[in-house]
Amino acid sequence: MPSPLEISKDVLAFHGSPTDGLTYLLEKVDPDGVRPATEREVMDRLGDESERKLPLCGHTHIQRSMRLSTGALVLNPGSVGWPVYDDDALFPHLMESGTPHARYAIAEDSSGRWLAEI
Repeated sequence: MPSPLEISKDVLAFHGSPTDGLTYLLEKVDPDGVRPATEREVMDRLGDESERKLPLCGHTHIQRSMRLSTGALVLNPGSVGWPVYDDDALFPHLMESGTPHARYAIAEDSSGRWLAEI
C-alpha cells in the first residue's frame, strides 16, 4: 500500500505521519514516558496535510482520536494484533493498548463533519 494513501480529497491514510512512517502522530515520547500529543504537536507533524478533514494514522497501535480546532478529526483506529511493543527511539518506552483484543474504528461523514465510533 502506498504511504500516504489518498482515499479522497478529505481523507489521507498513512502509517505514522504523512512524511515519516515511524513518527508518532498522536503521542509524544519524553524522558517521563509516553503522553498524548498536544494539538500544536499534531498540527506540526501533519504539516501540509493539516487541512484534511480525516487524517488516518497508525504505528503506535494505540486507539485514539483528536478533534483539531480546524474541525478535522485525526484518527488512529488501533491495531488488530500486537497490543504492546517496546522501542528505544528518543527514549526507551512501551506502546501499550492495555488489551489483547482487536481494535478498530468506524468513521462516518456526517454532513461534512467526520465522526468516529471506536
